[in-house]
Amino acid sequence: MRTAPLREPRSTRDAQGRRSETCAFPLSPVEIALRFLAPRRRFEREVRAHLRKKGIAKGEIDAAIDRVRELGVLNDPETARAWLKDRLRFGPKGRSLLQAHLVRQGVSPEIADEALREVLQENPEIDTAVAVLRKLTARRTREPEHDVLRRRMWSALGRRGFDPETTREAIARVLGEQEEE
Repeated sequence: MRTAPLREPRSTRDAQGRRSETCAFPLSPVEIALRFLAPRRRFEREVRAHLRKKGIAKGEIDAAIDRVRELGVLNDPETARAWLKDRLRFGPKGRSLLQAHLVRQGVSPEIADEALREVLQENPEIDTAVAVLRKLTARRTREPEHDVLRRRMWSALGRRGFDPETTREAIARVLGEQEEE
């Protein structure tokens, strides 16, 4: 009996126009996880959810996660630090909101605390708060009353999760700079 040879993978387009590979053999859970991690860093919880969605059994998921961790591709503490640095650069928030977001992403509170401690040691929270206020006050074309400006600053930092002590100090620094000018 003669069997047909296995075909090489070929590229096709799915219904949404995305490229997909059709293979003659199924991918292993480790390969699925590695493909999921290829575009960007992800937290372990995200990888587990992706593998579950693909219909992989719990025992195979655990083995795949262990193997991907061994390869050094999956590392929650490192991913948390990288995420925090990006967040502070592009969408600055206070410590409490950053920690809450990391925990929501499935990072353990201990790992989140350690990552926050390291990143905020490099970029103090007060400097971030001052930068946020400078950016907000630079956009204002006319100068409101001093008390109105102070309330707006307080609200802006409060919405971003900065604690009251940091907020008070940041407002004092920014208002002091404006008075010097």
